Amino acid sequence: MKRLLLVLFIALIGSYSCKKEPKACIEFSPSQTVNIFETITLKSCSDNSESYSWEIEQPLLSLESTHEIYSGNVVNHVWEAPGNFTVSLTAVSKNEKKQDITSETVTVKDICYKCTSSLGSEYLECASTYLTKEEFDKQVDYWLTNGYTCNLQ
Repeated sequence: MKRLLLVLFIALIGSYSCKKEPKACIEFSPSQTVNIFETITLKSCSDNSESYSWEIEQPLLSLESTHEIYSGNVVNHVWEAPGNFTVSLTAVSKNEKKQDITSETVTVKDICYKCTSSLGSEYLECASTYLTKEEFDKQVDYWLTNGYTCNLQ
């Protein structure tokens, strides 16, 4: 009887210890560096996890930042300002008793064009000075249709 209890105890310990810890992991598409107004896809590549919580740093109009919270395996996000922003993923186990957190930095680059006329007038247009990509593209098109040459900086 003692032997049977010992075997059952060892089996119980063994099955408990086989429950694996989640390991959080983030995949970035197209990469960890994107342009302002470009959509980035964040996908969990976590092991041993069932649910996911994302915390994405978002700039405010001042020098401060805030965080947006998302759930799900995949999140699409667009930054409307250049800078370095933290993305955190919490991967949670199936029974919701274990979790792992990872954080990565995404670099968002500004897009700037130097537009020059044939007379030598120059204007620098950067996407970060516009509220939308459409407004920025419209301004660059304005320079191009008025005889300016615009080069990406």
